[in-house]
Amino acid sequence: MKVHHFAIEVRDLARSADFYANVIGFALTSRIDLNGERIVFLALGGHRLELVQSASAISPASRMHLALEVEELIPWLDRLPRAGCVLVEGPVRWGNGWRSAFLTGPDGELLEFIEAEETVADSVPGI
Repeated sequence: MKVHHFAIEVRDLARSADFYANVIGFALTSRIDLNGERIVFLALGGHRLELVQSASAISPASRMHLALEVEELIPWLDRLPRAGCVLVEGPVRWGNGWRSAFLTGPDGELLEFIEAEETVADSVPGI
């Protein structure tokens, strides 16, 4: 078994697709209209992200977050606010050597940007 994709409900599909493609670096892979929903699939590093805009009034989930690993955190923290993101927390250094920050995306979704160093837990199954 493997993860196929992650999905985020959005209010403005065009704005969100533009953000994830042009600010974050995802590649647009497909567009679908299905049962009153407009859907865009994007890909980055072998992972898929589904953006869904429903015809009904929605309240995008705020408890979930999308974590993106980056080589250097600080350049992203400089760039993302210029794209409309708001810093919520961080940057913080975790006990395992990771450094991360949480920001809001275009629909208020929570994004975590992680500068990770490989740890024993990352390389040993079951830990």
